[in-house]
Amino acid sequence: MGLDGVEMVMAVEDYFGVELENEQCANATTPRQLGDLIFSKLQATDETYCQSQRAFYLLRRAFVKQFGLRRDELRPDMPFRHLIPKGREKECWQRLRDELSARAWPQLVRPAWMVMAFLVLCLAICAVWVGLVVHYVANTTHWMLSVGAIFLAAPLVVIGCFVLFFRAGGLVESCTAGYATHIPARLKLLRDLVPYAINAENMAWTRAQVSEQVKRIVMEQLGVSESRYTEDSRFYEDLGMD
Repeated sequence: MGLDGVEMVMAVEDYFGVELENEQCANATTPRQLGDLIFSKLQATDETYCQSQRAFYLLRRAFVKQFGLRRDELRPDMPFRHLIPKGREKECWQRLRDELSARAWPQLVRPAWMVMAFLVLCLAICAVWVGLVVHYVANTTHWMLSVGAIFLAAPLVVIGCFVLFFRAGGLVESCTAGYATHIPARLKLLRDLVPYAINAENMAWTRAQVSEQVKRIVMEQLGVSESRYTEDSRFYEDLGMD
C-alpha cells in the first residue's frame, strides 16, 4: 500500500475509531468494499439521525453522570474545563472516556513550562556548541583552517541539533510521562469533544452514513472530484491512488 493508501486508512481509522488490518485493506479495492469493511466493525442501526447530534447527546449524558449537572445546563458552546477540579484532570479525563466508551480520546499533555524548559535547554546547548566553534575560528591564525572549520562545523551543528532534539525529546517524553496531566489547550468547548464522541462504541451507524463519510474522506485524501467518484470506482485504476 502506497502513501496515499496509508494516509486514507489512517483518516478512516481516526474518524470511525476502528482498526483496519493491512490484509483487510488490501482486499478493499473500492469505496464500497471499504465501507462494508468499516460497517462490519460498527454498531449498526436502521434509524437515521444526525451523528454529531447523537454524539453530543452521549457526551452530555457522560458529563451529567460524572459531574452531577442538569441536562439543560450543557450546551455545545459551553466551556467545560472549569468543571474538572484542579489536580484531578487525569482521573476525570479517563472516567469521561470510559463513560463514553470512546475508541479514541485526546491524550493529556505536559504543562507548557516543561515543554518550554526543554526547548530552552536544547537551544542553550546548541548556542554553547556554536560559541565553541566561533571561539576556535577567532583564535585560528591560518585562514584556510578557519574556512575549513566553518564549513565542517555548520552541517555538524545542524545535524547535532536535530539529533539532540529527537533523541533528548524521546528521553524527556519517557521520563516525564507521569506529568502528562493537562487537557490540550485546543479543547475548550463541549463541541470540541464531539468528534471524539462520534467514534464511541455506543454510536450506531446506518450503511448510508458510513458511505457518506467514506466518500468525504476519499475525496479529501485523494483530491478526487465528486464527478469522478462512485462507490465502485477502483482506488488505483480509477481514483489515482498511489
